[in-house]
Amino acid sequence: MTIWGRPALWALAVVAGAGAAALTGVAVWVDLDTADRVASVCGAILALVGLVVSLAALTCSAQGDTPDISVGSGGLVILDDVDRTAIGEGSEVVGSLSTARPATGRSTGRLKLRVSKGGKFFRGVVRDSAIGYNSKRRES
Repeated sequence: MTIWGRPALWALAVVAGAGAAALTGVAVWVDLDTADRVASVCGAILALVGLVVSLAALTCSAQGDTPDISVGSGGLVILDDVDRTAIGEGSEVVGSLSTARPATGRSTGRLKLRVSKGGKFFRGVVRDSAIGYNSKRRES
């Protein structure tokens, strides 16, 4: 949760509680017809506020959400699907190659990437692979 998220949720809870108490007070001390009208107006205003908030969320830039990935020496990062793959020193994949159509990679967008010497980074679908020192792929 962002730094302002928790206080905003508490403020929203307090405002909602105060609104419910105010509508209850109008219903008790004025009359039910007036409370109905006030609740209708409040509901319409809240619907418009919700529309504005949802449109703002849709149009916000996601630049702050850029992933920061660091791969150290000997490290491995695979940013999408892995299928029929052995990972590690001396690993081995035995069997016929997959006949299934490769899935399309879902990883889109920008990222900050640092790969040290000896590190490995894969972005996309990794299928029927042996990754690592002394690793091999062979038919059965």
